[in-house]
Amino acid sequence: EKADSLLTIYEKQTTVLINEIKGMPAYKGDSSLKSAALKSFTFYKRVFSDDYKKLIEIRKEGGDQTEEGVAEMNRIVENLSKEEGELDKTFQGAQRDFASKHKMRLQENEIQKKIDKMNDE
Repeated sequence: EKADSLLTIYEKQTTVLINEIKGMPAYKGDSSLKSAALKSFTFYKRVFSDDYKKLIEIRKEGGDQTEEGVAEMNRIVENLSKEEGELDKTFQGAQRDFASKHKMRLQENEIQKKIDKMNDE
């Protein structure tokens, strides 16, 4: 299945990123941003290796046609959205704190603005 193979590719790429981040030194003794990034990428790795695969399996088994299956899919998606939102806020806070502490200027991220706007709708 194409979706399964894509998830495997994304999981492997996320693992590479996690290992690269783990290998980065702390910046002037400050590892707060590194820790926040690790938490975010570890979440995405789990999503690719577990949560999305559960959703695909439910659909494959026709669960999207049953009340129980739809409820389970909705529960998974709601939990992912909530967890991702919390991690995103934490990561953005870590970025702001890190930049402030080390006298760096953050640039506006147009893609993040679009994502935030979609999430607010």
